Amino acid sequence: MSKSVPANQCPDCNGGLEDIKLFGRSWKNPLSGAAIDAEVMYYAAANAKRSSMMSMYEEAGTVRATMCHECRRIFLHGIPN
Repeated sequence: MSKSVPANQCPDCNGGLEDIKLFGRSWKNPLSGAAIDAEVMYYAAANAKRSSMMSMYEEAGTVRATMCHECRRIFLHGIPN
C-alpha cells in the first residue's frame, strides 16, 4: 500500500513539484535557425479516431505537467473535460 503525499510533493523523494511546459519541436530551418514549437496541451482517448472534416482528435481533456526540483522526475496530470 502506498502512502499518501501532498499534491505538490514528489512521491519518490518528497521534493517540491513545479509546473513545466511540454512541447514538441519541428525540424530547424538551416538558414534561419527557426523551428516551430507546439505545446502539448490536450489528450484523447486511446481509441480516438481523427475526424473526417478537420483530421483532428476529439479532446478528452487537458494535460498539466510538473517536475520535481530535487530528482527531476516529470509527472503528467490529466484534467478531464
